[in-house]
Amino acid sequence: MNAGVAGIDKKFVPIAALSVRLCRYELVPVNTKTSTMRLAGSGVLSGARATQLEDLANHLPAMLTRGCGVGRFFLLTFADKTHHVDLEEGTNVNDPTGCGPVNGALGGGQSTIQWLHELKVYTSSRHQ
Repeated sequence: MNAGVAGIDKKFVPIAALSVRLCRYELVPVNTKTSTMRLAGSGVLSGARATQLEDLANHLPAMLTRGCGVGRFFLLTFADKTHHVDLEEGTNVNDPTGCGPVNGALGGGQSTIQWLHELKVYTSSRHQ
């Protein structure tokens, strides 16, 4: 993930993002024994909103915990004209404090309530 992007070892999003594509996946039971992740919402941000989410991503605190059960998953793609940077966010739907890790080439970051709120808002049908 994110191979060849300069500065990825110092920031989650080391580019000046012109747009951000967000996809929210949720755990859906297939039968009594198995589940799968399905696309539950998506959105595209540009301009000031993309810059705001980029800044929020780059200010996430260092990873404090791991091992939460994942019930919801976000994939974010920040892009400028020549590069893109992907971040993955796994959250436990039963834990509103945001215990899930944020993963990128930089390593792990800790979700915050504000971060999760932004992701949920921007992938909701009301925002589309």
